[in-house]
Amino acid sequence: MANADNEEIIQWIESQPELDYLRITANKTKCEYRQDEVDLNDRIIVNTREDLALGRETFFQKIKNVFWVPGENLRGNQVASKELDNSLNTTSKVMSVSTIWDFVCTWPIFSYVLGKLSWASGPAGFALGFIILWASNITGENSTNRTSNNVNKARASLIAFLILSLAKTAVSGVGIDMIISKGRIIEGFAEEELLKRQDQENQIVNSIWDTSLNLMNDNQLNPNFLQKCKAIFRTIIAVNRAKKLISNEKINTAFLGHSVYSSRAMLAYFRKKKIKIFCQASYNIYDSSYEETSWNQISRKSFNIISKKVKKKYISRYWQNRLKGKSNYNDAKVAGSIKNKILNYPKNVILLHIFKDSPFNYIDDKRIFYDYFDWIKKTLKIIEKSNEYWSLRIHPNASRWGENQKIIIDNLLKDNPNIKKKILVDDSYVSNNFIFKTVKRLVTYSGTSHLEASCFKIKPIMISKSSLECLNSQFVLKPKNIKEYENYLLQNSNNKIFKQSDSVKNISKTMLFIRENILTLIKDLNGTSTYRKDNKKIINKEFKDVLKSIKSNTKYLMKLGRNLNKNHTHCFSKNYYLFKK
Repeated sequence: MANADNEEIIQWIESQPELDYLRITANKTKCEYRQDEVDLNDRIIVNTREDLALGRETFFQKIKNVFWVPGENLRGNQVASKELDNSLNTTSKVMSVSTIWDFVCTWPIFSYVLGKLSWASGPAGFALGFIILWASNITGENSTNRTSNNVNKARASLIAFLILSLAKTAVSGVGIDMIISKGRIIEGFAEEELLKRQDQENQIVNSIWDTSLNLMNDNQLNPNFLQKCKAIFRTIIAVNRAKKLISNEKINTAFLGHSVYSSRAMLAYFRKKKIKIFCQASYNIYDSSYEETSWNQISRKSFNIISKKVKKKYISRYWQNRLKGKSNYNDAKVAGSIKNKILNYPKNVILLHIFKDSPFNYIDDKRIFYDYFDWIKKTLKIIEKSNEYWSLRIHPNASRWGENQKIIIDNLLKDNPNIKKKILVDDSYVSNNFIFKTVKRLVTYSGTSHLEASCFKIKPIMISKSSLECLNSQFVLKPKNIKEYENYLLQNSNNKIFKQSDSVKNISKTMLFIRENILTLIKDLNGTSTYRKDNKKIINKEFKDVLKSIKSNTKYLMKLGRNLNKNHTHCFSKNYYLFKK
């Protein structure tokens, strides 16, 4: 082309306002002169857009362009009109938003798949998601660059882009559900994993959770970050104390004041190291070295041996006194001494536990809820479908323990406004005896009330292992899964499955007697049941009385210790200490 023609074209471009972008691009364009080249076309080289732009990009700009694709990238190295560039910018924004959304939704899935990497699973999932996002955007860019010498590459890129897009779309729904339903998934994981894998590490997690619940305020339904940190700190101290006792003191036997909160972590560590362990609860000392047990649980064999030595008239007499509010078990004494009645009391009752009082005090890998909050929240959702009226029985000693259950229940019901019409919140206006005589269906987690209900010929619905279940699993209704639990709750309360037989009723009375008279040293040591919110003078008095009784019963306690060291699993009260397992 003649120089005059070139000059004319240049003048025309300069005179057209809409071609301003060409002038800007031309001014930025740099040429390279290669004097050794023979061919004129090779001697003068015009740098491409990539040479000029991408070559000057910083690392962070490049990363940004991976997430937010520039519109000009969709036309390759070709010069285009301003209208086309605007259209490409719009297209690139839509593509970028789509790929970023897919990245967010697939990240949790990649992290889960890479879960074996432990703490690195999150960063690794991010890196993998980033690589796929980058590949998706690159193939998208290349698929639009259809120059004559690039058709095959464009087609292959289009196919790859479609495959990647379809794959991400297929899994992104699962990923967004993992993000939105994180709480529900965690609950499911807890039910399926934390309860079924009770190795040392998981029991330490249980210990942390118990401790963090204990630190909560009454208006909370979940521990906050600070409470969890405190719980972790206390649990670490407990484990380190156990390590030092083994390494420095060379101990082979440990006595734990209890097996809950941070002590649960110590117990787990001692078990791992094959240390013999004795725990204390409710004035009983019991062997907890190798398996989960409780002060109030004995085998069928032990029950048969003891029950043969106890006269039926003693059992009957104790039961009659208990009905009058005279019991060796303080919770029963308080609950039974209340004389109030309520007309039209519901035929269905849920007896609450102290929410913050160690749901992992006994680990039953067959229970379907991981703590008391989980239990009651899901129970309320099921009851919402019920056609019957229900009572939520506040624990009679909740205030002495230091928990305002009314606040907790109000917060729970606030999230279930439809259920308020079906619920009576019973905050100790009536006695337990009145409840057992009135109701036809009773639900409790693991409390003594399951035995009391059975004595009134009500077969209790239980969540965790109980005294009756240790004797025979058919003595209670213990659901294997949520579906079965729901079926128990939605049945008509008149259903015969909720009725206990006379034979089991008598067994229950015997077990109740054994539990409150034989499996406790409370009378032998002149003890009383005190709670954390009781007056300090009352607590100090009990301490002094028990200490005095210990000194006067040294020989007897030494016998108990020797028996425990041999073949006993539990201590027995003074009149029954020769009973063996």
